[in-house]
Amino acid sequence: MKVGLITFFLLIFIQAKTQQKIDFQFAFNANAITLNKTIPFLADSITFSKIAVYLSSPEINFYQLVNAENDKSLQLDFEEIGSNTFYLGVDSLTNSNGAMGGDLDPTKGMYWTWQSGYINVKIEGKYSGCNTRNNKFQFHLGGYQNPFQTIQKIEIENQNTKTLILDIAPMIKQAVDSNWCEIMSPGNEAVQLSNTLKSGFKTE
Repeated sequence: MKVGLITFFLLIFIQAKTQQKIDFQFAFNANAITLNKTIPFLADSITFSKIAVYLSSPEINFYQLVNAENDKSLQLDFEEIGSNTFYLGVDSLTNSNGAMGGDLDPTKGMYWTWQSGYINVKIEGKYSGCNTRNNKFQFHLGGYQNPFQTIQKIEIENQNTKTLILDIAPMIKQAVDSNWCEIMSPGNEAVQLSNTLKSGFKTE
């Protein structure tokens, strides 16, 4: 009987650990982002209509599309993120295998073609400083072939992480300073912005 009880509680412990969730939050200058809500920026304001990123860990076959339009996706399924290294984007091997299922399904709107692969980051919105139609900006960052690999290695040291935050303000400021409003394919600009976006990860 004692062995049975021990096994029972052990199974409960394992299940609870497996189901551990970590909240994810998109931020702009340390403030949580609400889509389609005006945010002060420089001497003007900015609005975001779409924000989606891939987080992955190929070693455990983990690929999650975190989409600001989908509250359910803002809970991460991989446990103990504080002791793991993960990636912003999709690795080259997975890209070279072509379109896949689950969160990697092309119907999610994050896949170009077999040649260009997955879009690691998609950020869209409106800013008056963009000389585009309706002042819209579109940053679709991806690329898995040299010299335009955009996947970024992320290391989180906090062992008690409850919330993972990605502040996109540094990346947006770099784009504005460089007068970039539309990046829709692999290239040097996508690599630079992806590298800057990496620095926006924080934990609580």
